[in-house]
Amino acid sequence: MAGGDIDAAATTAAHGGHSRHGLLSAAWRRAVVRQRFVVAPNQLVRERPFIAHNIEMTRRAYALDRIETHPFPAETGIEAVEPRTIRRH
Repeated sequence: MAGGDIDAAATTAAHGGHSRHGLLSAAWRRAVVRQRFVVAPNQLVRERPFIAHNIEMTRRAYALDRIETHPFPAETGIEAVEPRTIRRH
């Protein structure tokens, strides 16, 4: 056996008879199947906790969680953006 063959055989034996490439390939396939059949059909529900966590951590990182919010009454209808209804000072 050449030196590389011995290393490959030792690596395969150390991983219970599975090569590192085979383990990564199997893990990748599981991830793809999980994404397609578990996450994708209900993506928003599955990802909502992660999105909320990321938003919260971003707010903390930029100290936005210390800002006090106040309601701002505004018209949201189409009339609010029509040029003839805009008051110019």
